[in-house]
Amino acid sequence: MLIDSVKAPSLSTPIPDTRHPSDHIPIMATFEVRSLLAQHQDCARAWYNTVAGRSGHVPLTRDGLSSAFFIFEVDSDDLVSQSEFLSCVSQQLGYDTLPDEEVNAAFTRALDPEKGGITFASFCTAYCDCLSKAGLPGMEDLRDAFKSFDKDGSGKLGYDEIEGVFTHCSPVALPEGTDIHAIVKQIDTDGDGHISIDEFCEGLTASWVRQASASSGRRASLGMVP
Repeated sequence: MLIDSVKAPSLSTPIPDTRHPSDHIPIMATFEVRSLLAQHQDCARAWYNTVAGRSGHVPLTRDGLSSAFFIFEVDSDDLVSQSEFLSCVSQQLGYDTLPDEEVNAAFTRALDPEKGGITFASFCTAYCDCLSKAGLPGMEDLRDAFKSFDKDGSGKLGYDEIEGVFTHCSPVALPEGTDIHAIVKQIDTDGDGHISIDEFCEGLTASWVRQASASSGRRASLGMVP
């Protein structure tokens, strides 16, 4: 993990020269290597924050969920008891000042009633469910972006205008041959030929949730795929 860096020197003339005999310039940076335990703890914090509704995070992969479960599951019986959960949140995650109501509610959301504790399957299910309910991060930014293209303030954009949103705002070039109109038609749920701001946000959120849940390996973790 990068924790510090020094600005590279600026050059007024080409190098190499008499002052800089090399064609390279020095770059100084300080890195800190995190232990495997620290990485597991980061995943556990991300899981807890999502399930407790504290803040949004980049979705954990199935490996990330396994790392998080490793921190909570202390005695290697594949089941997280309530006492294990409370102890982990306080000691391993460093959240020793959280309200008891919040921590207990998070435990209850992930609880498998038949097992009397949290299994890996219920652990993953709770995470994916809460991830879906929280929706796509940065929703306000998306609404602001939509409004910037909505020149007449009608709250709706035509297909060609939406195509402009994808073209100008996508961080990467769209694959050649992408049928943007077909994509937009999926978002236009009422079929009126225009995309409202709610349809726009709901469409992107639904797509993000599908990908996030797939990335988290929910089906695999529940034994639903070979």
